[in-house]
Amino acid sequence: MPDPSANRRLPGFFYRFAHPALAVVSTVGAVLWLAGFVLAGAGVGLRASDPTFAYRLFAWSGVVSFVGVALIVAVVAYLVGLWLLRDVLGVLDREKPEPGARR
Repeated sequence: MPDPSANRRLPGFFYRFAHPALAVVSTVGAVLWLAGFVLAGAGVGLRASDPTFAYRLFAWSGVVSFVGVALIVAVVAYLVGLWLLRDVLGVLDREKPEPGARR
């Protein structure tokens, strides 16, 4: 009998969070941000032997890190907007409607 979490679209670890899809996006952002550091470190290591390739690695490390940080900022902005609309302004309901339920 397969695990019931196998039918979900996201790995079971992310369902521990309140917003599993946002947890995935922020995790991808953090991994990209760290990958930028790895690329920059590789550029430092290759600077003496192949400076042209090292400069490309530095440039790509900036791009990859920027995309990672942008993903994290987008998730934080979404959560802040949700908090403002729900808790501060009271525009959104706190309860999540059941699938197929009419209001």
